[in-house]
Amino acid sequence: MSAKEKAIATVDKVTGALGSTMIGKALLDGGLALVPGLGTAISSALDSRAFRLYEKNSRRFAEQLRFEMNRLTEEKLDKKFIESDEFVAILLDTLMRNAKTHEQKKINLFARAFANFSSKKYSSIPHKEGFLEIIERLSFDHSRVIAFIFERSREPLAKGETRTPVTAVQVAGNFAIQQSHAEAWCEQLARYGLIKDARVGLAEYESRHYEITNYGREFAEFLGEVAAQ
Repeated sequence: MSAKEKAIATVDKVTGALGSTMIGKALLDGGLALVPGLGTAISSALDSRAFRLYEKNSRRFAEQLRFEMNRLTEEKLDKKFIESDEFVAILLDTLMRNAKTHEQKKINLFARAFANFSSKKYSSIPHKEGFLEIIERLSFDHSRVIAFIFERSREPLAKGETRTPVTAVQVAGNFAIQQSHAEAWCEQLARYGLIKDARVGLAEYESRHYEITNYGREFAEFLGEVAAQ
């Protein structure tokens, strides 16, 4: 069995096993239905809709993962990592976070992230859980914003020219959204250390000017072109 086949087989096994061991099942077995007022409604949601959401998202994740694995050759996969306990732990973490999303494009990001974790290039990075948390907590649009700021940071400069920070006004204009929304998205990205206020410490301080951090650069490179869609 090739490394690709082993990776996908593990995903299929873990996905099937989780279907009967979800948190919702534990809550139901613990007597959640007996909670006055809300018990019946909550148990009904967990017993039916939650499982359907998990099942649908897991199926889409598996389909997208097969697509993502096709872009990786056998030589690029870390076979030792794929057979490790960490591989299973990261798979469990990814599936549980993926189960809660309602954005199809975020499922694509989870699949891209997991495939990348299986590659030799990224299998040894120490902050896999941090990247997964960012994908889970923020929307797909946040990923597009970080990709935009990242691309701006890579634009060639003329001789003697200095790079200017990206403003919330520019983000708003690029994505045709209200400036207040752009400011909120950028502040949330800053909270995760992906971008930073570029004018802190300057005598003439102006807020809402951002530049990408080293961590943000690594995250944007890790996700690649998916976040730019």
